[in-house]
Parts: sequence; C-alpha cells; structure tokens
Amino acid sequence: GQAEEMRVLFRMPSEDIGPIEGMADARGPGTFVVHGHHLSVPGEWTLEIVALIDRFTEERATVEIVVNP
Repeated sequence: GQAEEMRVLFRMPSEDIGPIEGMADARGPGTFVVHGHHLSVPGEWTLEIVALIDRFTEERATVEIVVNP
C-alpha cells in the first residue's frame, strides 16, 4: 500500500551526528518532501527512511550519500 506518513533519520557516524529526525510532507501519491538543513555538514551521511504504511506496518530503507563541500 501507499505510505500514510514518512520520516527520515539523518546520521553522520564519522562525526557522531544524529539521528536527526526530519518529517516528510506528502506532495502527492508516493511523493514526500523533507525540508530543512539536515545535510549542512559535508561528508558521508546515512539516511534511514521510515514509511508508515498503516498503524501496524512500517517499512524501512537505508541510503548512503556523500555531501560535497
């Protein structure tokens, strides 16, 4: 099913940052946007995406990204 709610946990293990939670705003079916300055520090970040499918079901995915200065 479609996600009812989504949040992202931002972590930078090398700098001992996080988890910083960012809530995502729904922008349409299956589309969410996170606003803020969560990735303001350059380096390797781990993003854990948490999608609430219904009140009993949660899906998680982890993504590694690099933020350049």
